[in-house]
Amino acid sequence: MKKIYYYLIILCLLWSGGCQSIPEPPLVPEVPDITPSPVSSPIWPTSPSPSPTITPTPAPMPSIPTPNVHLFNPPAGAEGEILVFSDRDGDNEIYIIDCGSGEIRQLTDNDASDLYPSWSWDRERIVFVSDRDGNLELYTMAADGSALERLTDNPEPDTFPAFSPDNESIAYFSRVDGEDILRLMSVDSKSERTLADFEDGIGGTIVFSPDGKMIFFGFERLDKYKIYLMELPDGTPREIMAHAKKESRISTIVDPKGLGLLYVSGKGKQEDVWLNYVDDGRFTHITKNTASDQSPSFSSDGGSVIFSSQRGGDNWQIFSVSLKGKPSENDLIRITDDEFNYYYPECK
Repeated sequence: MKKIYYYLIILCLLWSGGCQSIPEPPLVPEVPDITPSPVSSPIWPTSPSPSPTITPTPAPMPSIPTPNVHLFNPPAGAEGEILVFSDRDGDNEIYIIDCGSGEIRQLTDNDASDLYPSWSWDRERIVFVSDRDGNLELYTMAADGSALERLTDNPEPDTFPAFSPDNESIAYFSRVDGEDILRLMSVDSKSERTLADFEDGIGGTIVFSPDGKMIFFGFERLDKYKIYLMELPDGTPREIMAHAKKESRISTIVDPKGLGLLYVSGKGKQEDVWLNYVDDGRFTHITKNTASDQSPSFSSDGGSVIFSSQRGGDNWQIFSVSLKGKPSENDLIRITDDEFNYYYPECK
Protein backbone atom coordinates (compact mmCIF):
# COMPACT_ATOMS: atom_id res chain seq x y z
CA MET A 1 0.00 0.00 0.00
CA LYS A 2 2.84 2.32 0.88
CA LYS A 3 4.42 1.58 -2.53
CA ILE A 4 1.25 2.56 -4.31
CA TYR A 5 1.06 5.80 -2.38
CA TYR A 6 4.70 6.53 -3.14
CA TYR A 7 4.20 6.06 -6.86
CA LEU A 8 1.16 8.35 -6.81
CA ILE A 9 3.23 11.09 -5.20
CA ILE A 10 5.92 10.76 -7.91
CA LEU A 11 3.31 10.91 -10.69
CA CYS A 12 1.79 14.09 -9.21
CA LEU A 13 5.19 15.74 -9.03
CA LEU A 14 5.93 14.86 -12.62
CA TRP A 15 2.56 16.19 -13.69
CA SER A 16 2.96 19.48 -11.83
CA GLY A 17 6.47 20.21 -13.29
CA GLY A 18 6.16 19.03 -16.86
CA CYS A 19 2.54 19.59 -17.64
CA GLN A 20 2.45 23.42 -17.28
CA SER A 21 -0.04 25.25 -19.53
CA ILE A 22 1.59 26.28 -22.87
CA PRO A 23 1.36 30.02 -23.57
CA GLU A 24 -0.30 31.08 -26.78
CA PRO A 25 2.10 32.13 -29.54
CA PRO A 26 2.50 35.89 -30.09
CA LEU A 27 0.15 37.46 -32.58
CA VAL A 28 1.60 37.89 -36.08
CA PRO A 29 0.42 41.07 -37.84
CA GLU A 30 -1.87 40.30 -40.67
CA VAL A 31 -0.11 40.92 -44.00
CA PRO A 32 -2.33 42.49 -46.60
CA ASP A 33 -2.74 40.76 -49.91
CA ILE A 34 -0.31 42.59 -52.25
CA THR A 35 -0.72 40.32 -55.21
CA PRO A 36 -0.70 42.73 -58.20
CA SER A 37 -3.73 42.91 -60.38
CA PRO A 38 -3.21 41.46 -63.81
CA VAL A 39 -2.02 43.99 -66.42
CA SER A 40 -1.99 43.62 -70.13
CA SER A 41 1.67 44.65 -70.52
CA PRO A 42 3.93 44.40 -67.46
CA ILE A 43 6.33 47.31 -67.11
CA TRP A 44 9.24 45.08 -66.23
CA PRO A 45 8.92 41.61 -67.80
CA THR A 46 10.10 38.75 -65.53
CA SER A 47 11.85 37.07 -68.40
CA PRO A 48 13.53 38.55 -71.41
CA SER A 49 11.49 38.72 -74.54
CA PRO A 50 12.35 39.87 -78.04
CA SER A 51 12.13 43.65 -78.52
CA PRO A 52 9.16 44.51 -80.70
CA THR A 53 9.82 46.07 -84.11
CA ILE A 54 8.74 49.71 -84.03
CA THR A 55 7.96 51.49 -87.28
CA PRO A 56 8.14 55.25 -86.70
CA THR A 57 5.11 57.23 -87.77
CA PRO A 58 5.93 60.64 -89.28
CA ALA A 59 4.62 63.51 -87.20
CA PRO A 60 1.68 65.17 -88.93
CA MET A 61 2.38 68.57 -90.48
CA PRO A 62 0.62 71.44 -88.72
CA SER A 63 -2.61 72.25 -90.44
CA ILE A 64 -2.74 75.59 -92.24
CA PRO A 65 -6.15 77.21 -92.38
CA THR A 66 -7.39 77.52 -95.94
CA PRO A 67 -9.99 80.27 -95.94
CA ASN A 68 -12.87 80.07 -98.35
CA VAL A 69 -12.43 82.21 -101.44
CA HIS A 70 -15.31 84.24 -102.85
CA LEU A 71 -15.31 85.95 -106.23
CA PHE A 72 -15.28 89.72 -106.20
CA ASN A 73 -18.77 91.15 -105.90
CA PRO A 74 -18.39 94.85 -105.09
CA PRO A 75 -20.95 96.04 -102.55
CA ALA A 76 -23.16 98.97 -103.48
CA GLY A 77 -21.42 102.23 -102.73
CA ALA A 78 -17.96 100.68 -102.37
CA GLU A 79 -15.22 103.26 -102.72
CA GLY A 80 -11.57 103.22 -103.67
CA GLU A 81 -9.42 102.06 -106.55
CA ILE A 82 -6.63 99.51 -106.74
CA LEU A 83 -3.54 100.48 -108.70
CA VAL A 84 -1.60 97.58 -110.28
CA PHE A 85 0.72 96.72 -113.13
CA SER A 86 -0.21 93.73 -115.27
CA ASP A 87 0.70 91.79 -118.40
CA ARG A 88 -2.89 91.84 -119.71
CA ASP A 89 -1.86 93.17 -123.14
CA GLY A 90 1.39 91.21 -123.49
CA ASP A 91 3.76 93.48 -121.59
CA ASN A 92 3.67 95.28 -118.25
CA GLU A 93 1.26 98.20 -118.24
CA ILE A 94 -0.49 100.11 -115.45
CA TYR A 95 -4.17 99.55 -114.66
CA ILE A 96 -6.79 100.64 -112.13
CA ILE A 97 -9.40 98.29 -110.67
CA ASP A 98 -12.51 100.14 -109.52
CA CYS A 99 -13.66 98.82 -106.13
CA GLY A 100 -17.25 99.88 -106.79
CA SER A 101 -17.80 98.28 -110.19
CA GLY A 102 -14.94 95.81 -110.62
CA GLU A 103 -14.05 97.54 -113.90
CA ILE A 104 -10.39 97.36 -114.98
CA ARG A 105 -9.09 100.46 -116.78
CA GLN A 106 -5.77 100.59 -118.64
CA LEU A 107 -3.73 103.75 -118.03
CA THR A 108 -0.55 103.16 -120.07
CA ASP A 109 -0.11 101.54 -123.47
CA ASN A 110 3.33 101.21 -125.06
CA ASP A 111 5.95 98.59 -125.91
CA ALA A 112 8.03 99.27 -122.79
CA SER A 113 7.61 97.97 -119.25
CA ASP A 114 5.73 100.25 -116.86
CA LEU A 115 6.29 99.11 -113.26
CA TYR A 116 5.84 99.84 -109.54
CA PRO A 117 3.07 102.46 -109.67
CA SER A 118 2.17 104.43 -106.53
CA TRP A 119 -0.61 106.91 -105.78
CA SER A 120 -0.15 110.42 -104.51
CA TRP A 121 -1.96 110.69 -101.18
CA ASP A 122 -4.63 112.96 -102.70
CA ARG A 123 -5.12 110.37 -105.52
CA GLU A 124 -4.59 113.03 -108.19
CA ARG A 125 -1.32 111.71 -109.61
CA ILE A 126 0.54 108.42 -110.04
CA VAL A 127 4.31 107.96 -110.01
CA PHE A 128 5.81 104.89 -111.70
CA VAL A 129 8.94 103.40 -113.27
CA SER A 130 9.34 102.83 -117.01
CA ASP A 131 12.08 101.90 -119.47
CA ARG A 132 10.26 103.53 -122.39
CA ASP A 133 13.30 105.79 -122.98
CA GLY A 134 15.86 103.00 -122.76
CA ASN A 135 16.54 103.04 -119.01
CA LEU A 136 14.43 102.70 -115.86
CA GLU A 137 13.36 106.27 -115.04
CA LEU A 138 10.62 107.90 -112.96
CA TYR A 139 7.44 109.29 -114.51
CA THR A 140 4.23 110.81 -113.21
CA MET A 141 0.79 111.01 -114.79
CA ALA A 142 -2.68 112.12 -113.79
CA ALA A 143 -5.00 109.53 -112.24
CA ASP A 144 -6.70 109.07 -115.63
CA GLY A 145 -3.40 108.41 -117.46
CA SER A 146 -3.04 111.89 -118.97
CA ALA A 147 -0.41 114.61 -118.34
CA LEU A 148 2.61 112.27 -118.54
CA GLU A 149 5.82 113.81 -117.19
CA ARG A 150 9.35 112.40 -116.98
CA LEU A 151 11.07 113.15 -113.67
CA THR A 152 14.56 111.65 -113.91
CA ASP A 153 17.22 111.24 -116.57
CA ASN A 154 20.02 109.15 -115.11
CA PRO A 155 22.36 106.69 -116.87
CA GLU A 156 21.50 104.04 -114.26
CA PRO A 157 18.10 102.83 -112.97
CA ASP A 158 15.79 104.83 -110.69
CA THR A 159 13.26 102.64 -108.88
CA PHE A 160 10.51 102.22 -106.22
CA PRO A 161 9.11 105.78 -106.02
CA ALA A 162 6.68 106.86 -103.30
CA PHE A 163 4.86 110.15 -102.69
CA SER A 164 5.13 111.96 -99.36
CA PRO A 165 1.79 112.53 -97.58
CA ASP A 166 1.83 116.25 -98.47
CA ASN A 167 2.19 115.25 -102.16
CA GLU A 168 5.10 117.68 -102.53
CA SER A 169 8.00 115.17 -102.63
CA ILE A 170 8.84 111.76 -104.04
CA ALA A 171 11.31 109.38 -102.40
CA TYR A 172 13.07 106.82 -104.60
CA PHE A 173 16.25 104.82 -105.06
CA SER A 174 18.74 106.10 -107.60
CA ARG A 175 21.67 103.96 -108.67
CA VAL A 176 25.02 105.69 -108.98
CA ASP A 177 28.11 103.68 -109.93
CA GLY A 178 26.31 100.48 -108.99
CA GLU A 179 25.22 101.79 -105.57
CA ASP A 180 21.59 102.56 -104.67
CA ILE A 181 21.07 105.90 -102.89
CA LEU A 182 17.80 106.91 -101.20
CA ARG A 183 16.81 110.33 -102.51
CA LEU A 184 14.01 112.84 -102.01
CA MET A 185 12.87 114.94 -104.97
CA SER A 186 10.67 118.03 -104.96
CA VAL A 187 7.74 117.48 -107.32
CA ASP A 188 7.68 121.15 -108.40
CA SER A 189 11.34 122.18 -108.59
CA LYS A 190 12.83 118.71 -109.24
CA SER A 191 15.57 119.57 -106.74
CA GLU A 192 16.94 116.57 -104.85
CA ARG A 193 18.72 115.66 -101.66
CA THR A 194 20.15 112.40 -100.33
CA LEU A 195 18.35 110.76 -97.41
CA ALA A 196 20.50 107.62 -96.99
CA ASP A 197 23.67 106.47 -98.70
CA PHE A 198 24.83 102.98 -97.83
CA GLU A 199 28.26 101.87 -98.96
CA ASP A 200 26.91 98.95 -100.95
CA GLY A 201 23.56 97.33 -101.63
CA ILE A 202 20.30 97.36 -103.57
CA GLY A 203 17.27 99.45 -102.66
CA GLY A 204 13.72 98.15 -102.22
CA THR A 205 10.21 99.44 -101.71
CA ILE A 206 9.51 102.72 -99.91
CA VAL A 207 6.58 104.18 -97.95
CA PHE A 208 6.05 107.20 -95.68
CA SER A 209 4.23 107.17 -92.37
CA PRO A 210 0.82 108.86 -92.73
CA ASP A 211 2.03 111.92 -90.79
CA GLY A 212 5.12 112.28 -93.01
CA LYS A 213 7.50 112.20 -90.04
CA MET A 214 9.06 108.83 -90.91
CA ILE A 215 10.02 106.87 -93.98
CA PHE A 216 10.30 103.09 -94.27
CA PHE A 217 12.35 101.38 -96.96
CA GLY A 218 13.82 98.03 -97.88
CA PHE A 219 17.49 97.52 -98.59
CA GLU A 220 19.60 94.48 -99.45
CA ARG A 221 23.16 94.29 -98.13
CA LEU A 222 25.41 91.22 -98.06
CA ASP A 223 22.56 89.12 -99.50
CA LYS A 224 20.24 90.07 -96.62
CA TYR A 225 17.14 92.15 -97.28
CA LYS A 226 15.84 94.23 -94.37
CA ILE A 227 13.37 97.03 -93.69
CA TYR A 228 14.66 100.25 -92.17
CA LEU A 229 12.97 103.19 -90.46
CA MET A 230 14.27 106.72 -90.73
CA GLU A 231 12.91 109.79 -88.96
CA LEU A 232 12.67 112.85 -91.18
CA PRO A 233 14.20 115.18 -92.10
CA ASP A 234 17.67 113.98 -91.13
CA GLY A 235 17.45 110.88 -88.94
CA THR A 236 19.71 107.85 -89.09
CA PRO A 237 18.23 104.68 -90.66
CA ARG A 238 17.72 101.86 -88.18
CA GLU A 239 16.81 98.27 -88.94
CA ILE A 240 13.35 97.16 -87.79
CA MET A 241 12.71 93.99 -89.83
CA ALA A 242 15.05 91.24 -90.95
CA HIS A 243 12.70 88.77 -92.65
CA ALA A 244 11.03 90.90 -95.31
CA LYS A 245 10.83 89.91 -98.98
CA LYS A 246 12.48 92.00 -101.66
CA GLU A 247 10.36 93.97 -104.15
CA SER A 248 7.18 93.43 -102.13
CA ARG A 249 5.22 96.60 -101.43
CA ILE A 250 5.04 97.82 -97.84
CA SER A 251 2.16 99.91 -96.51
CA THR A 252 1.45 102.00 -93.40
CA ILE A 253 -1.61 102.96 -91.38
CA VAL A 254 -2.41 104.68 -88.09
CA ASP A 255 -5.28 103.03 -86.21
CA PRO A 256 -6.29 102.79 -82.53
CA LYS A 257 -3.45 100.30 -81.96
CA GLY A 258 -0.77 102.66 -83.27
CA LEU A 259 1.39 102.96 -86.38
CA GLY A 260 1.11 99.74 -88.38
CA LEU A 261 3.41 98.49 -91.14
CA LEU A 262 2.29 95.82 -93.61
CA TYR A 263 5.03 93.70 -95.12
CA VAL A 264 5.74 90.19 -96.43
CA SER A 265 7.96 87.79 -94.52
CA GLY A 266 9.60 84.62 -95.76
CA LYS A 267 9.99 83.34 -92.21
CA GLY A 268 8.79 79.76 -91.92
CA LYS A 269 9.64 79.02 -95.57
CA GLN A 270 6.44 80.54 -96.89
CA GLU A 271 5.70 84.10 -97.99
CA ASP A 272 2.90 85.48 -95.82
CA VAL A 273 1.60 88.97 -95.10
CA TRP A 274 2.28 90.33 -91.61
CA LEU A 275 1.29 93.50 -89.76
CA ASN A 276 3.80 95.01 -87.31
CA TYR A 277 2.89 97.79 -84.88
CA VAL A 278 6.08 99.82 -84.84
CA ASP A 279 5.56 101.48 -81.45
CA ASP A 280 5.46 98.32 -79.33
CA GLY A 281 6.59 95.55 -81.70
CA ARG A 282 3.31 93.60 -81.77
CA PHE A 283 2.77 91.33 -84.79
CA THR A 284 -0.35 90.01 -86.50
CA HIS A 285 -0.28 87.13 -89.01
CA ILE A 286 -2.51 88.35 -91.85
CA THR A 287 -2.29 85.51 -94.40
CA LYS A 288 -1.27 81.90 -93.86
CA ASN A 289 -0.93 79.75 -96.95
CA THR A 290 1.73 77.69 -98.70
CA ALA A 291 1.26 79.84 -101.81
CA SER A 292 3.25 83.04 -102.18
CA ASP A 293 1.52 86.26 -101.05
CA GLN A 294 3.08 89.59 -102.00
CA SER A 295 2.74 93.39 -101.96
CA PRO A 296 0.11 94.09 -99.28
CA SER A 297 -1.73 97.39 -99.11
CA PHE A 298 -4.45 98.65 -96.78
CA SER A 299 -7.87 99.16 -98.30
CA SER A 300 -9.13 102.73 -98.57
CA ASP A 301 -11.11 102.38 -95.31
CA GLY A 302 -8.28 100.54 -93.51
CA GLY A 303 -10.47 97.55 -92.70
CA SER A 304 -8.95 95.07 -95.15
CA VAL A 305 -5.66 94.12 -96.78
CA ILE A 306 -5.28 93.94 -100.56
CA PHE A 307 -2.48 91.71 -101.85
CA SER A 308 -1.21 89.74 -104.83
CA SER A 309 -0.98 85.96 -104.55
CA GLN A 310 -0.27 82.79 -106.49
CA ARG A 311 -2.80 80.73 -104.54
CA GLY A 312 -5.11 78.85 -106.84
CA GLY A 313 -2.60 78.63 -109.70
CA ASP A 314 0.63 79.93 -111.19
CA ASN A 315 -0.74 83.36 -112.09
CA TRP A 316 -0.59 86.32 -109.72
CA GLN A 317 -4.10 87.46 -108.82
CA ILE A 318 -5.45 90.14 -106.47
CA PHE A 319 -7.15 89.12 -103.20
CA SER A 320 -8.60 90.89 -100.19
CA VAL A 321 -8.95 89.77 -96.55
CA SER A 322 -10.65 91.49 -93.63
CA LEU A 323 -8.58 92.57 -90.62
CA LYS A 324 -11.35 91.65 -88.16
CA GLY A 325 -10.61 88.97 -85.56
CA LYS A 326 -7.87 86.63 -86.75
CA PRO A 327 -7.27 87.70 -90.36
CA SER A 328 -5.42 84.46 -91.23
CA GLU A 329 -8.68 82.55 -90.59
CA ASN A 330 -10.99 84.94 -92.46
CA ASP A 331 -12.51 84.21 -95.84
CA LEU A 332 -10.79 85.72 -98.85
CA ILE A 333 -12.31 87.76 -101.64
CA ARG A 334 -10.74 87.12 -105.02
CA ILE A 335 -10.78 90.39 -106.95
CA THR A 336 -9.23 89.25 -110.26
CA ASP A 337 -9.85 85.88 -111.87
CA ASP A 338 -8.30 85.39 -115.29
CA GLU A 339 -5.18 84.07 -117.03
CA PHE A 340 -3.13 87.27 -116.58
CA ASN A 341 -0.84 88.46 -113.79
CA TYR A 342 -1.45 91.42 -111.47
CA TYR A 343 1.38 92.82 -109.40
CA TYR A 344 2.11 95.45 -106.74
CA PRO A 345 -1.44 96.50 -105.79
CA GLU A 346 -2.05 99.74 -103.90
CA CYS A 347 -5.47 100.86 -102.77
CA LYS A 348 -6.55 104.48 -102.23
